[in-house]
Amino acid sequence: MAAMTHLAVGLAAKRVAPKTPVILLILAAYVIDMIWAVFYYAGIEALADGTTTNPWSHGLFMSLVWSALIGGIVFGVSRNRRAGWIAALLVFSHWVVDFISHPMLFAFPNDTGLSLLFDGSPTLGLGLWRTELGTNIGEYGMLAVGVVIYILTLVKLRREKKNARVASSSSSPSCSLAGLAGVVTILVMNQFTRVFACHSERSDTCTTRKCR
Repeated sequence: MAAMTHLAVGLAAKRVAPKTPVILLILAAYVIDMIWAVFYYAGIEALADGTTTNPWSHGLFMSLVWSALIGGIVFGVSRNRRAGWIAALLVFSHWVVDFISHPMLFAFPNDTGLSLLFDGSPTLGLGLWRTELGTNIGEYGMLAVGVVIYILTLVKLRREKKNARVASSSSSPSCSLAGLAGVVTILVMNQFTRVFACHSERSDTCTTRKCR
């Protein structure tokens, strides 16, 4: 669950979807974690404790299914093929980021990676977040890149509106505030879920350091 990297992807996506509120882009990048949360509280999936790879939310096959489903819903509502593709790719970006970061042995010592299909199938993952150093470099580095791309996109949009002589004095700040609200909301929700999950699991792998 490379939370800050998923956030970075949502922020950076503003570059290719400038008319879409950034909070929706961020939420799309977190859809798979939201599905995991539902399955977790339903008792279907668990933390990365070595007993399951959480295939119903994070497996490659089901990630493709969720991506296609969300993309189809967005296309059906908007009748915009580009919007549907962007939504689907954002949802699937979650699996791509997790593939790069898992197994996250620093945070979850029993993490075995992402399942190809379901539990018992081969697992995948580059494990670049397996150490504390790798986690910090990956998370904070990607977040910095995402924030820079987002800010540059806002500047570009403001300049374009100014050149087109469109009244943007209220729209640009609201976009910035929406982005800030999205960042704060997602980080708070993610941290709360991880802390609550750690305490409710009462697992030896959930140390005080990981629940901070």
